Amino acid sequence: MKQRNHLTTRTNQPASLAKPILIGAGIALIVISFFVFGVDEPHLEWGKFWMVRPLIITPLAGAWVVHFTHLWIIRAPAVSTEPWRFS
Repeated sequence: MKQRNHLTTRTNQPASLAKPILIGAGIALIVISFFVFGVDEPHLEWGKFWMVRPLIITPLAGAWVVHFTHLWIIRAPAVSTEPWRFS
């Protein structure tokens, strides 16, 4: 009688995490662009380059949210049934 091994190994795929992060940052950039470029007359106290900060911070925040959502919701159930507990 032959004994069969049905072992599967999970490989760590960092490229699979980069794609959702870039998609989240792109969506955030598109959304904030509608608001930033929709302003016709900005307040004078905002400064000359007032639109630079939201165009940088919002895509970073979108990428951060997608990154942790991907880790906690998509990857964690495959690793553990209780993702909030650290070993």
